[in-house]
Amino acid sequence: MSVYLLWFALALATPAQGPAEESPLRLEVRRLLHQLDAPTLAEREAAERKLIELGPRVLDYLPRDEQRWSAEVIQRSRRIRQVLQRQLADEALRPSTVTLRAESMRLSEVLAEIQRQTGNKINTTVLWPRPAAPDPELALSLSETPFWEALDRVLDDARMAAELFGAEKAIYVRPPQPGQAPRSSRAVYVGPFRIEPIRMEAVRDLRTPEQRVLRVVLEIAWEPRLQPVSLRRLGKSLEAVDDRGNRLAGPDSGEVEIPVIPTVLATEVPVLLKLPPREATQVARLRGGLAALVPGPVETFRFAELDEKARNVERRIGATTVTLERIRRNADLWELRVAVRFEQAGDALASHYNWILDSEAYLEASGQEPVQPAAMDTIRRSENEIGFSYLFAVDGALADYGFVYKTPIAILAREYEFELGELPLP
Repeated sequence: MSVYLLWFALALATPAQGPAEESPLRLEVRRLLHQLDAPTLAEREAAERKLIELGPRVLDYLPRDEQRWSAEVIQRSRRIRQVLQRQLADEALRPSTVTLRAESMRLSEVLAEIQRQTGNKINTTVLWPRPAAPDPELALSLSETPFWEALDRVLDDARMAAELFGAEKAIYVRPPQPGQAPRSSRAVYVGPFRIEPIRMEAVRDLRTPEQRVLRVVLEIAWEPRLQPVSLRRLGKSLEAVDDRGNRLAGPDSGEVEIPVIPTVLATEVPVLLKLPPREATQVARLRGGLAALVPGPVETFRFAELDEKARNVERRIGATTVTLERIRRNADLWELRVAVRFEQAGDALASHYNWILDSEAYLEASGQEPVQPAAMDTIRRSENEIGFSYLFAVDGALADYGFVYKTPIAILAREYEFELGELPLP
């Protein structure tokens, strides 16, 4: 019997050790991992294709380099991991979807299910547990409906509104203002973003009477599961026409940086257009473009059994490389110097790089609570790389600890086009 067949037979004969071992997906992944070391090339390639077909859900079951697998399995697993991580990253910039059908379901239950399916936090504390708060029953038929569209339809049916600027990064459901228009009639949806015109003003500069503009304010919101690094309004795609056919794009046709605050889910963006003639009654069409830079899925980079003599130890996952450059004593503390490099960071490490400062970094040892850094400092920064110095206070030998760093495996850049229409003039 070949080594492969013996290994495979032993794997199937080994009894399950707990609930995780009984997972059909886990068993299938394990079978295919063994097949990656099969005697024939055709068998190995078939197993690799099948693991990729199973999708990103198998990532947690793929072996890491430090696990005791053959070089063939490790090499193919790396390739599979890269493909699946790329898929996972692409999924991050697609809208979450909701599938929910019910003849009668309470609003509170609907919102809880939408949160469960999408990972987007919805806060209902404004409504419940107030005794008199409404919790209407709804009839629903949602099938792979994008998150924002699904939420707008549900809130409209329940006669509720949403607040995006709360104390936490969540969508707050609340009663609507008197006379407030339905949400679904006011917005357009592009990827994980919701774009709504919220104000329109005719502006005249009294010091320069010839300068008359139409100011349209757009609210751009993103799903709570996302945290954009930066947003830009693309001026090259700006186009506006009134209901008389007059072109309105003009004074604000350049590219505009959009402010992004980490603790909120939306930002307001003014668009300046030419003021239409008096006979026009609406902006018939407003087209624009949005460029987003968003961190991809977060992965864990581990460095086991720390050694003071170690230099430039690398761990690479996806398009991100984390390097433990050196370890040294700093008074009563241990200093770890760490570099994080992305293949293409765009401008994610430029002036708005605070997002990466929130990356988790700690020491771990068997049977102990994680050791958080006593201090952290940014020591260098370039287009695609950033370096940190972490100081840790540890009990016992440093070799008993491992270093853990969690950060996105890629920086994702996407451009979206949107179109709004029939906007009544002031």
